[in-house]
Amino acid sequence: MLGYAAVIAIVTFVVGATFPNATTVLNIDVHDFPQYPLMYAAGIAAWRGDWLRQIPSRVGRRWLWNGLLAGGALWIVLVAAGGAMSGDVSPYGGGWHWQAAGMDAWRSFTCLAVSLGAIALYRDHFDSQGPVACFLTRNAFGVYVLHAPILVAITRLLHFLPASIGVKFALASLGGILASFLIVGFVARRTPGLRAVL
Repeated sequence: MLGYAAVIAIVTFVVGATFPNATTVLNIDVHDFPQYPLMYAAGIAAWRGDWLRQIPSRVGRRWLWNGLLAGGALWIVLVAAGGAMSGDVSPYGGGWHWQAAGMDAWRSFTCLAVSLGAIALYRDHFDSQGPVACFLTRNAFGVYVLHAPILVAITRLLHFLPASIGVKFALASLGGILASFLIVGFVARRTPGLRAVL
């Protein structure tokens, strides 16, 4: 797994060095893009090999804790030593900078470790669902597909609210989650045409 994290980090770093400064294509950050197909490929391989059911619980816990503790420590070192505390975050975003390489290594390791650990944790301790969890599970893909316009509508409505940005953020977050699940569950999934794909 560390080898695959290294592959993801190296490919992401090279792409980020080639396309620095948050270059986007179709609203996708080119620097981060290699992580998506590589993680998707890992998921396909894990599913085909039935690896996720075979992970021993202790191994999953070890990866989860390593991802959280070692990943957290690495992030602190990168922020403290890389100049972010003085306000200069540009070397982290790409280009041939050690900070960018460190961030790509941190993201790759932490993503894989926490993902593997969380899968084992949920497999072992949260393998049943009540009615609310069933509703959320049934509608999760629809929320993934349709959440953007719902969030835009909520944030536009909150624009006129005379409140601090923190309060608006909290309201948009909670309202967006609630509205997205309710709209998908009670409207979109019952709409002809949408029902087939959601």
